[in-house]
Amino acid sequence: MAKNPLCCIIWFIALYFSFIVAFFCAYWYIIFYPFTVCIDACSGYTDLLLKGIQLPHYCANKMVNCEGC
Repeated sequence: MAKNPLCCIIWFIALYFSFIVAFFCAYWYIIFYPFTVCIDACSGYTDLLLKGIQLPHYCANKMVNCEGC
């Protein structure tokens, strides 16, 4: 299957905006993560925030491999 260069461009744009999401999530992750020790309900939120922090890695991987849009 041929790789679509248009997908690389779309993933690059997504990568650009994913840094904004990652910085936002990183701030709140740092605030909430210590509370997961004593409040179990916080772990679900911190797991979601961690996925937001890892979003630039996900977008960069898709961009480099020119995977589907």
